[in-house]
Amino acid sequence: MVRIDDTNLKLLQLLQRNGRMTMTELAGAVGRSESTVRERVTALELAGFLQGYQARVDWAAVGLPASAVIRARCDIGRIQEVAKQLAGIPHVTRAMLLTGPKPVLAILRVRDIQHLHSILRERLATGLLSDIEAEVAMESLVETRPPVVGESIVADNATGSTNGSGLHGSHGNGYAPLGAYAAVGPLHARDPVQVKPDPRP
Repeated sequence: MVRIDDTNLKLLQLLQRNGRMTMTELAGAVGRSESTVRERVTALELAGFLQGYQARVDWAAVGLPASAVIRARCDIGRIQEVAKQLAGIPHVTRAMLLTGPKPVLAILRVRDIQHLHSILRERLATGLLSDIEAEVAMESLVETRPPVVGESIVADNATGSTNGSGLHGSHGNGYAPLGAYAAVGPLHARDPVQVKPDPRP
């Protein structure tokens, strides 16, 4: 059984920031021998703590500069079908089931509002989701990053503690905050999609 001590936690953080770090670089960063670090990384992989290594892509540079968020209602009894539908849309980068009246949240990368509009019309408006709200991010306030954790988190991991809400890694309300969003603007009246009015004057 792999224990997440300070060294293993540091290795996870380093590899999440840069999955191409060599064993020599990792060893220097955590103050352990290269052979020890190699054994630890292999153990973390086999235990499922390290599930893969990904490249960080500048999606704006390749033509998808905008992040969009949709929230919607659905039949919870058909959530697996909803997950399959969302997974079938290439521009959906993440989807989550939340607490609250609109339990489905999906994040997309799109070219612009028109591109988002076409995805809503062609892939979502006639599917399993209803009462859809769509918003576009104005700017990224905090980029994706490893959580900042310390000795208390290592201790919690060892004992299986939660944050008091029964939810691991949440803010007690079932989801993490997603930042600031601007409305996409009004869509055609016949589209079964609700768009929030822009609150700015």
